[in-house]
Amino acid sequence: MGISFWPSFSFKPPEREAQAGTVTLDPPDEVSTGAKLLGCIPFPFLTIRTNKLEGTIDPCSGAVTLQFEAAMLAQVGSRPPTPLPLATCLTSEPASAVKVTLQGKRLADGRVTLVSAAEVPKTGSSLANLILWLPTAATAVLPMRLEFLQ
Repeated sequence: MGISFWPSFSFKPPEREAQAGTVTLDPPDEVSTGAKLLGCIPFPFLTIRTNKLEGTIDPCSGAVTLQFEAAMLAQVGSRPPTPLPLATCLTSEPASAVKVTLQGKRLADGRVTLVSAAEVPKTGSSLANLILWLPTAATAVLPMRLEFLQ
């Protein structure tokens, strides 16, 4: 996952179960992560609060499309976090926003790569806007393994 010019963030959410077809997933309430400044200091620190994750999985074509809505809370130092609303589509197809284009990979042999590129607008915080260079693109590349249980 990435935002602006910052190095990519990494996180591993817990495993979830869903069924093929139209799915609504129960994502984790919060996932926290931070980019590494100078290779070791997490800065800025992000908490992702997921509100919605639902969509379709077509095992025949391999196409996967999930609507994702969340609030990213960007925190720098001891200042209160700045909420950044995010609504995007995680897809196995191409995704683009603000000069960024990503290519997903359709479901094959239980593996799929979902991608997303979304515009993050300016906030009411001039510090957050400056540090994150808002407005900018937020990107996600999610390699996943899916198992369809009988």
